[in-house]
Amino acid sequence: MVYYFGRIDGWTDWSFIPTISEVAKDMNTSETIVNYTAGIYSLVIALGDLMWAPYAGYYGRQPVFLCSLPLITVGSFIAAEAGTIFWLVIGRSIQGFGASCILSVGAATISDIYKLEERGTAMGIFFGFILLGPPLAPISGGFLATYASWRIMQIVLGIFGFIAFLIVLVYLPETSHPGERGIDKAIVMQKVQKKKKKSRQAKICVYGGVANVAEDDGSYSEIPCHVNGIINNWHWVWLNPFAAISLLKAPVVLLNVLSASLIVIIYYMLMIPLPFTIGPAYGLDTPAGIGLSFLPFGLAGAVVAGRIADATVVRGRKRRHGRWYPEDRLLATVPAGLVLVPFALIIFAYTITYIPGKLGLWISLTCLFVSGMGADMIVTTTCTYLVDILRTRGAEAVALSCTARNGLGAIAIALTLPLLDRIGLVSINFIAAFFGWAAFACLAITMKYGDKLRAMVDVGYTTIEDV
Repeated sequence: MVYYFGRIDGWTDWSFIPTISEVAKDMNTSETIVNYTAGIYSLVIALGDLMWAPYAGYYGRQPVFLCSLPLITVGSFIAAEAGTIFWLVIGRSIQGFGASCILSVGAATISDIYKLEERGTAMGIFFGFILLGPPLAPISGGFLATYASWRIMQIVLGIFGFIAFLIVLVYLPETSHPGERGIDKAIVMQKVQKKKKKSRQAKICVYGGVANVAEDDGSYSEIPCHVNGIINNWHWVWLNPFAAISLLKAPVVLLNVLSASLIVIIYYMLMIPLPFTIGPAYGLDTPAGIGLSFLPFGLAGAVVAGRIADATVVRGRKRRHGRWYPEDRLLATVPAGLVLVPFALIIFAYTITYIPGKLGLWISLTCLFVSGMGADMIVTTTCTYLVDILRTRGAEAVALSCTARNGLGAIAIALTLPLLDRIGLVSINFIAAFFGWAAFACLAITMKYGDKLRAMVDVGYTTIEDV
């Protein structure tokens, strides 16, 4: 079920890109203006992630899904009926706000269900569905724009969102562990106060759905926590949507967020110009043809990365006689960060510029496949690492990473086409390759000095007993 949500997340974003020219013609405006709406969408995704994540930690995963998924339907239908850029922005913003919770809350849901040695594979499959968006969604959007209307894709997305809502309502239980939600702890504190304990002085240990509360004489009394998916003592609490930003004071979090953000900037620097680079170079001059050029990008990278990362965790623990070193998971990013991403970008740029015909097209598509696989390996592994080290705040950690990625991605969307006109494709891709090496440098520092960096600032890291 969560994997299906990942498919929606990827489609809402990437199905729009190959239709930019058709939308501009339909609304009698420029492609640059329509391209800015894609940047606004990324910005909404970035802010929405921060807003949903704290509530997923307080009320649980299921209530957040039930509130957010209907917004995808509403926003998609507004976008489908939009007659002006203003209403297109409104519809896409609502759509993006609804979809923004899928990655962070979905990743947290998976961390609730799977144990440490299996989490990478499960997360890889989840990200694999999300990352099917870049290669497959543009084909869907492009074909519908070519042979029907770009508006049809928005209607389809609205239907997908409604189906997801029904799936959560009927089939998805609450996955948060007993006693870990904020509302569970609040209910326990209320019961403690009723026992005439001072809430600020009460020492509470939650385990297995039972809160053990320290008595004045040193003994403990047990208070059952809320353990099912229905919140009985429901009450609304305003939560700070920017609380997750405090996690950036931890060096390991900062380095991983920065690494993933640089990779997503590369995504956009490579993908946004495709209609204006690979399209004219090889005669792909329709939305459908442009959409097909997205197909090789990122296929299977996330799934492969998940399996490799799990294997490195298992081998690392075996080598250390059971001791868990979280940074072992990041070893899966070494080939991607050092070789796959940067060199594929450079070869792609030179191929588009200097090699015509079918040979150039095949080399270009191969470079898209390799760079996409490498990028997926890095993004998937860094997000899984964040969930590993901050399991109880997993939704916030992933949301923080998503916010940084999408915020910087919005800037990349706005700047890429003007830079393409000014400095050319080769220069842009050399900059992107440098970003790839910088992203790997962040991860290399984390792998080398992980223990020391985590010891510098404690933000509530997971222990081996908690994973």
